[in-house]
Amino acid sequence: MASSTFVRGDLLSLVRTDAPSVSHKGFHPGDTVRVGGRKKGGWLRVRSTRTGDLMWIRNGRHLCLTSEAYRPASQIDLLIRESQVRAAEKAIEATQKSLDEWKDAFHDAYQKLLDETQAHKATQNQLELANQYAEDLVGQIAEVRRQIAELQQQRVVVSGESLGEYREMQQAEDEAMGFFDTNN
Repeated sequence: MASSTFVRGDLLSLVRTDAPSVSHKGFHPGDTVRVGGRKKGGWLRVRSTRTGDLMWIRNGRHLCLTSEAYRPASQIDLLIRESQVRAAEKAIEATQKSLDEWKDAFHDAYQKLLDETQAHKATQNQLELANQYAEDLVGQIAEVRRQIAELQQQRVVVSGESLGEYREMQQAEDEAMGFFDTNN
């Protein structure tokens, strides 16, 4: 990152050493330098922290603040990172296993809930059918009672008419018998 805002006291890192103002001065990639002063045209007076040499270099893309620089990791850093990665992978596996167990438990509970819901719906449907059947039976019983009442009324009417007709027939028979009896 080239920046013209480097000021006295900044700690810079050399990202590339193939720049013309740096290549012949013995720097290595990753070397750090401290800015001692600035001149016009982008020249910086720097002191190498590795060698302690004071020299002039030109500002450019080959420089960046040390806090922004990529530093190659040491072997111990790589081993630490490797162990951290392994620990993270184990944690991920454990978490994944736990997640799978939770998913299975949730799936089982969900399936049980569905089964119970279906059983409840079936029971509810049976109850609705039983209620509908009971309502139909109540309606049929009411119809039968109405028909019985109607038949009883007809019986009373018929029995009243029949009784009157029977009496008339009886009287007519008696008269006819009396007619026959008087002729003898």
